[in-house]
Amino acid sequence: MSIMMFSGVSITGISAAVPIKVVDNLSLGGGLFSDQEIHNTVATTGIRYRRVADPGICASDLAVAAAESLFEEMGLDRSSIDYIIFMSQTPDYRQPATAALIQNRLGLRKDIGALDINMACSGYIYGLSTAYSFCNSKGIDRVLLLVGETLSKIVSKDDRATSLLFGDGAAATLIEKTTRESGSAFSLNTDGSRYDVLLIKGGGIVTRQVHQRWRRNYSLMVASGVWRICTWTVLRSSILP
Repeated sequence: MSIMMFSGVSITGISAAVPIKVVDNLSLGGGLFSDQEIHNTVATTGIRYRRVADPGICASDLAVAAAESLFEEMGLDRSSIDYIIFMSQTPDYRQPATAALIQNRLGLRKDIGALDINMACSGYIYGLSTAYSFCNSKGIDRVLLLVGETLSKIVSKDDRATSLLFGDGAAATLIEKTTRESGSAFSLNTDGSRYDVLLIKGGGIVTRQVHQRWRRNYSLMVASGVWRICTWTVLRSSILP
């Protein structure tokens, strides 16, 4: 188990942005799911309402909105940001990094670092631990972590495993050096043997001409496999020695 320990670095601000459109899962019965299946899913997952972005809205748009809200709420001078991290499974492009596009849109300094991270469900923790690591370095005092997703664009409405689970939104988190004595700890774990329980086959080199079009471009999930990881592996890793 990889444990990262930090002191003198803290989260000092969080803001969020979501699309206007709201989808009520309970209104979706009678098609792919029966009314009873819908109610069972909502009761099991707790997910009744999902926010869904309009076709022209990208994860970067939501991330920029969250960042602007954070700057306004905190009265933050954006020139004080030393590094920007963007975590997403739905970036604007394969290249360039969306973090660089957001740096420009937010009018941040050009002498800062910008980095994209794609780690699916664990992305915020990986992004946060990376932000803490950078902020623990000399010369970097403030890191802006942006997490944005438009998962509705990569989840098929015909997929019973994913269509009721994912929505769209973004969060902006400010991490900075502080004088607080309390520490923070991250437990990071990896098991690549179970890569296929949550997979998008399109966009990479391995399956560029192999699979049907919708299967290339949409997220495929083995729900039982993801459930086991979330309920057993994550629970064990959260218990620090």
